[in-house]
Amino acid sequence: MLCPNFPEELLIPGNTYAISSLKFQDKVFSISYEILYAKAVKYHLNCQSEKSFSLMVIDENENIVFLSEMKTNELKIQQLVKNQNNYRFFFS
Repeated sequence: MLCPNFPEELLIPGNTYAISSLKFQDKVFSISYEILYAKAVKYHLNCQSEKSFSLMVIDENENIVFLSEMKTNELKIQQLVKNQNNYRFFFS
C-alpha cells in the first residue's frame, strides 16, 4: 500500500523525498515523492525482480489508476497522487 502522508510543513513545491532498496518478496523497490503543489504529489516507483511480474494500482475509491500491459522484470512508473490518499498495489 502506498499512502503519501506528508505534513503541511513538508509540502514545499519542488522538494523530493526518497527511499531506496525496499524489499518485498522477490522485488526491490525505490520510491520518491516529488511535491508539486498543495496536496499534489508525484511518485516515481522503480521495481526490479528476478521473476516477471505485472502491476495494478487501485485508489481508495476502487478505481484502477495504473495497469501494466505486460509482465516484466523491471518497471518504472510515475504518477500524480493526492497527499493522504491510499493506493493499493497488486502484483501478479
